[in-house]
Amino acid sequence: GGDTNGDGDWAEHCRTKDPDDNTYRDCPEAGEWGQIIFTPTSTNSSLKYAIIRYGGREWAEAPVHSRPDYVLKIEDSDLTLADSIIEDNTGGFELTNSNSLIARTTFRDHRYSMPFSSWVSTGLRLVSSRPTIDFATFLNNSLGLYIDPFSWPTLLNLVFDWNNRDAQDLRPEPEPEPEANVEIIYIFYDGVEEGEADEYVEIENTGDAAADLENWTLSDEAEHTYTFPSYNLEPGQSIKVYTNMGEFSFGRGVAVWNNTGGDTAYLKDGEGELVDSYSY
Repeated sequence: GGDTNGDGDWAEHCRTKDPDDNTYRDCPEAGEWGQIIFTPTSTNSSLKYAIIRYGGREWAEAPVHSRPDYVLKIEDSDLTLADSIIEDNTGGFELTNSNSLIARTTFRDHRYSMPFSSWVSTGLRLVSSRPTIDFATFLNNSLGLYIDPFSWPTLLNLVFDWNNRDAQDLRPEPEPEPEANVEIIYIFYDGVEEGEADEYVEIENTGDAAADLENWTLSDEAEHTYTFPSYNLEPGQSIKVYTNMGEFSFGRGVAVWNNTGGDTAYLKDGEGELVDSYSY
């Protein structure tokens, strides 16, 4: 790190020409050295207050010799990485099958490019891992955070800025939780029985979860009100609330629903919140 070739200036770009002596300075750059790897034999591992830069190369046999890789790799092991900076590498940190903890760490300036290569310089890459990442910053990377379809990290307090892409998240969308959806679907307002006892309001659960109707209410504009007992209305099931007959009934000897001039039915849940209304 720092002024690796002792020329007093490590901030210039690599291979810049010195006008004084017409020579070139080999300033440090991504891929100057290999990588740090934690394997299954690594236990209770931690890196704190560390700065890791200018690495990220996997050395191989000829004719490949070397190729870009992540400077820090966790393979079937866990690591606590805290209060650190991972910067200026070909790739930052890759977790494979790991439950590591990353806290208060910055991943920045990973922009290594290689002609005719699909390599994407990434700050943090997760493969089949479930780490906790809290207070992490992704700054000026080609790709900040990569999450494969089999990783389920806990992500807290993340900051993204100046990346070409902040994140690539390939996790499938979670299945939505089943919900009830109770609706008034019909009002038979002109009955034929004495006192129109057979008039009714039909309600149906069009959702995909049961609804407990206990203390729900059904009322008209004149505030005639029926209160439901404890009853599970299953998905796809409908029931009828009669004026004065059947299992669900207002118990009135005269009509509830107006035959002329129209009326509105109001269905409210046990908290008094309006669920649905129906006018005719």
